[in-house]
Parts: sequence; C-alpha cells; structure tokens
Amino acid sequence: MEGQSSEGVRRDAVESAALLPSFQQGAEHFTRLTGVPMSDTTVHDMMQIYGGREVAQEAAAAEKASAAPERGTPGPGPHAPTPPERVAFSQDGTTILTYNGWKEVKACSISVFRQEGKRLGEEAEVRLTQHSYCAGLWDHETLNQHFWWDMQRRQADRSPCQVAVADAAPWIWENFAVSAPAAHEVIDWWHALDYFWRVAKGVLGEGSAAAAAWMQQRESELWRGDLPAVRGALRVMVPATDEGKALVRCALAYVDTHDKRLQYPTFRAGGYPLGSGAVESECKTLVGGRLKHGGQRWKDSGANAVLAVRCALFSDRWLDVWPMIYWPPAQTPATS
Repeated sequence: MEGQSSEGVRRDAVESAALLPSFQQGAEHFTRLTGVPMSDTTVHDMMQIYGGREVAQEAAAAEKASAAPERGTPGPGPHAPTPPERVAFSQDGTTILTYNGWKEVKACSISVFRQEGKRLGEEAEVRLTQHSYCAGLWDHETLNQHFWWDMQRRQADRSPCQVAVADAAPWIWENFAVSAPAAHEVIDWWHALDYFWRVAKGVLGEGSAAAAAWMQQRESELWRGDLPAVRGALRVMVPATDEGKALVRCALAYVDTHDKRLQYPTFRAGGYPLGSGAVESECKTLVGGRLKHGGQRWKDSGANAVLAVRCALFSDRWLDVWPMIYWPPAQTPATS
C-alpha cells in the first residue's frame, strides 16, 4: 500500500483521517479535495502505520527523557529556542468505549500564559497560548513520562514561572509532585465551585433558594480567600441524611487537603490562570471530537494511533513529526 501513493498523499490522507469524525468521512474529504480516490479501509491502514510509528516514537522519547539526567533538551516544533517565561500545566482524564469496555484516556497540556491589560476596577485577563498536548490510553505514570518529555521538548522545565492547574484528582497532584515540584498549584476555580455546589444541593435541596444563597456566600469567600469562613459554614450545617453528612465531611477534608491550592487572591495577584481549560478542551475536542462518536469502539492500538496524530496536529508539530515517521518500505526509519 505504501508504494502505491506519494508521500504527500499519505501525509494528507492520515491528516484527514485524524481530523474528521470517522475514517469514512476522512477518506471522502480527502477524495473531494484532491480528486485522488481513497477508501476508508486505506486511510484506516495508513493511520495504523503512521500513527503507530508516532506512538512508538513518542514512547521511546518519553522513556529516554525520564531516564536521562539532562533537562531542557529542545525537540521538534515551532516553539522558542529559549525557555518560556511563564507556563501553565494541566492533566485530566476522559473515557472512550473500547472493545474491552470503557477505558480512560489520560491527557496533559502545556501552555504559555500572559496577563493582559485591564480597565480600572476590572480583573486582568490571563490568556493561554502555544498549547501542546499528549494523550493516550495510559496509566498515570505513563502519562507523566510523556508530560515530562513534552516539558523538555518545550523547555518548560526551565521556565522561571510554572503553574499547575487541575481538578482535585489525587493522581494528578502525585504526578505534578514528581514532574513539576516547583510549580504553583491551583485547583481549577470552576471545579472548586462545582464541588461546593454538590454540598449545597445535597444538604439544602436541589434548586432551593437556601442552596443558592449558601453557595453565593461560599463563592464570595473562596474568591477572597477566606477559607476559615468556608470551614465555619460547613461545620454549622445540619444535614438530615447520612449522604448529606458524608458530603460535609468530605468538603471539610477537601478544604484541608487543598488549602494551598485554593488561595485565589494570591493566584490572581500573581497573574496565574485559575482554570484548566486547555486540558479540558483537549479532552472534549482532541479526544471526544474524534473518539467518542456514536457507534465507535476502539482497539487500544488504534485509539492511541489516532490520538498521537491528533496531538501532533493540535500542538502544531505535525509537519516536524511527519518526516520522522514516514519512510518507504526499503528504507530504515528516520532518526531525530
């Protein structure tokens, strides 16, 4: 199959198969744009070959980066040759349907961020740009190897200002403790609000005025960093059910565990991002936009092949990656 079409045809066919919702749509889109007939079986086979090569290449690079003592080794991509001044990290997970049931895709993102101008009396906007992504059907240690490799590729490990933003999943903070111990740690603002909303609804009633009023006060306290007031409000709640009592106990533990990650006035003063939108967008768009359509089920190898190509595309490194995963059958692989 490789010898029957040019390098450019194969590259563009794989790109179409990665970007469109299905292999059939990818093949149809490619044929419509180029006039070159292409079947869904052919683009599927190309994805297995080239996406599989990218999976292997990234895995080897991640393993090497984790084992090597050097840090900050530049890699392929359009990013600046010097360390970025301010970087934001996120990790998260989302499920896809495989032939062995639902499995979790774990994902990470690295972004450059900056604080933009503000009007008098308004909060400054923090803008994240130059995103790069890694994702796969991995355990959290494997994700962290890929994350560390991407930190080195981006030279983000040398950045003087690192911020890790995520939800409260313990595995995420275990990963950051290993790979980004110097980062300022932030619980995503919207996840924090959602957590306390669950308490308000569970104790005071779904849709009740009492729940809304209680939550409005907690939001104000969180925003100004008054965690003693949040604890006090939780302690005086009188849940009528065992479920409500458990919600309150867990919420108190949540505040104690993440106290330093809930200091929003400090984070705003530092111009840090408060949301993990980059990785959440990755889960919804990069993963869900291709691997979670109705009727789709995946083999692990197939899902990882598609994710590897989509990560390269969404991270703006596809044109650098392609020469390293393309070679005719008679040739040996390109090495970086």
